[in-house]
Amino acid sequence: MSSHLVRRSTAVTAGAILFAGLAGAPIAAFADAPAGTAEFGSATVTVSDDPDGAGQLYTLNEDVSTYSTITLPDDATLNGNGHTITAVEDSGHRNFSGSVLASAVGNTSAAATLDVTNLNIKTQGFEDGSNSGGLLNGIYLNRAGGSLTHVTVDGISHGNGVQEGNAISIRNRVSGDDINVPRAQVTLSDVDVTNYQKTGLLLDGNLTFTVKNAQIGQGAGPQGQPNPTIAANSLQVSRGASGSVTDSTIKLNSHEQGTAALLYNAKKVDFNSVTINGDAPAMTGIDVSNVSNTIDTTFTMRGGAVTRTATPAAGTGVKIDGPADSISAKTIDTRIRGWNSAIDGSATSITTPVVKKVDVTGTYRASRPQPRRLRIDLQASRLGSNQVEGKILVWTAKVDGHWDATIRQHAGEKDVWAQSFRKHTGTHTVQIFKNGVSQHTYKVSTS
Repeated sequence: MSSHLVRRSTAVTAGAILFAGLAGAPIAAFADAPAGTAEFGSATVTVSDDPDGAGQLYTLNEDVSTYSTITLPDDATLNGNGHTITAVEDSGHRNFSGSVLASAVGNTSAAATLDVTNLNIKTQGFEDGSNSGGLLNGIYLNRAGGSLTHVTVDGISHGNGVQEGNAISIRNRVSGDDINVPRAQVTLSDVDVTNYQKTGLLLDGNLTFTVKNAQIGQGAGPQGQPNPTIAANSLQVSRGASGSVTDSTIKLNSHEQGTAALLYNAKKVDFNSVTINGDAPAMTGIDVSNVSNTIDTTFTMRGGAVTRTATPAAGTGVKIDGPADSISAKTIDTRIRGWNSAIDGSATSITTPVVKKVDVTGTYRASRPQPRRLRIDLQASRLGSNQVEGKILVWTAKVDGHWDATIRQHAGEKDVWAQSFRKHTGTHTVQIFKNGVSQHTYKVSTS
């Protein structure tokens, strides 16, 4: 049975397309190549011009295993076609050398670009490893932007306390707090992350991001084993990164100092319909920290929840850490439960009153300005605070059993129905109805 592991010594026939990313060397890379198909063991990759007009499209036709990093050229698109790339450690390859899948690296002129879609990444044998020199990532965009769509990353972990193991790492900076590089943009949609070591999703540096429908699980060992030895962060936004996270779920972590979301010297971050929850020892749900940088942070969370179900209640749901003038934080209609303190620090919590739809109602008043004249003043009630109009109010007047008028009113409106009767025409009957229900019958004598 042929192995999915392809070594560097694999021959490439004349005219074949290089797919060196499946080699067993420490670092390998795709190369730009003409359109075609390459066969490496059981792995087949189709290379074609990218429909977007820039770079090339690489399409997996089956699952792939690798001992080393797969690096794609700038402007590449990788369509996993629903297949899986498995990073492997075994007795001959103890520690995976770095990232499983990596972008090209941007330069001083522009960020590089990588688009990945319909791909799964996982690991095999990582429970027997020790570390990757602090370089382990599932997907790594370094000084690069692009997009990740319908991507899962699982098991980027050795299950220990080494500061590595980011399931998805997107960094755009020189080093440390030096973010003097061209700004990158990245979009993540329908991303599922599980069993990472240090960070589920890392967004770091001079970066603008949009995240939608992300599911970020709890940090753990490569096969889901508990890993309480490291303070993991499910989501980290740091060093000037700005953007939004929408319709996503983020899990709490198992170390007391771990968080579900760490905003460290972030710039402007919006959470919309984001749910943070878990039965975990983590003492902080969201940590907004700005203690060592001049970048002002603005954080807004609309809707969603920050809940902790572990007992007894402990820690802080939303922690604001930094000078008051460096952070502006606000939660709007966010449910924060299961903590000793919902919010710690300078933050505004706003609860929007529930708006109720009510049907318009009203009153009437009859008068006789002249003996043979009847006047009915109709008044629709005004809406109360936090009310919106439902059904309108309908008045009906009948004279001597016959329809005479229908008056429709919105909230707050006023109308008058009046009629004079000729002398010596007998006694007339006037009926007033509100929404079809009789209110009163009046007799008007003309004698």
